Amino acid sequence: MARLPVPGSDDGNWGNILNNFLSVSLNTDGSLKGSAIGATGPTGPIGPGGGATGPTGATGPTGFTGAQGYTGSGSTGATGATGIQGFTGAQGFTGAQGTQGFTGVTGFTGAQGFTGAQGFTGVTGFTGPTGFTGPAGPTGPTGFTGAQGYTGSGSTGATGSQGPAGPPTAASTANVPQGATGVSYTGGSTTVLASNSLRKQVWLYNDTGSETVYLSLGGTAANDSGIRLNPNGGSWTSQVYTGQINGTCTTTNTGTATITIVEV
Repeated sequence: MARLPVPGSDDGNWGNILNNFLSVSLNTDGSLKGSAIGATGPTGPIGPGGGATGPTGATGPTGFTGAQGYTGSGSTGATGATGIQGFTGAQGFTGAQGTQGFTGVTGFTGAQGFTGAQGFTGVTGFTGPTGFTGPAGPTGPTGFTGAQGYTGSGSTGATGSQGPAGPPTAASTANVPQGATGVSYTGGSTTVLASNSLRKQVWLYNDTGSETVYLSLGGTAANDSGIRLNPNGGSWTSQVYTGQINGTCTTTNTGTATITIVEV
């Protein structure tokens, strides 16, 4: 932007700065530039019968003051015209924002409430008494042993009679007669074990290698019915039956089937 020289400054550039300033509105020959003269206002319309003259157009802006003449070599030249007032400088920048004030101190936290007391633990219940143990079952009586005979003075005295036998407690065997040939048995049955009211348990084993034995509890034994005892160790047991046990066997071979019995 063109400007006027500053007195006391711009040494060596004073003429160039002034020429740039003057060239804004003056030609090189000193005449005003057309752009520096204000436009003439429009002529008002003519009224009927020679009406009044329209208003005068606005006066153009005053031309710039000519540049100060050069100082003559002989005497001091006339004082140059006062330059036009410089443009008002731009508004200065807004100062930096002040620092933020300190944050207030946080208030104290209230004291924690008291914890309630723990409830009492309930009384432990009593343990019930242990049930009574049932009485042991009676043991079967042992058979009496006969008294030993007296020894005579001269010769040996006679042996006393044997006491009565106790209930069966040892193993015994019984022979079952062989049945007739065929699937349907037509012969009779044989008592394998007599009834015993003191019986606690009984075991029957078929010790025959080829005969199948059929048992009947209290009734007539017949092939292909009742309780089957296979050859070579077929067995049956009971803890509740105390009656008579009858039996018979098949007839694949001659002879009899051997049954081993244990009764307690």
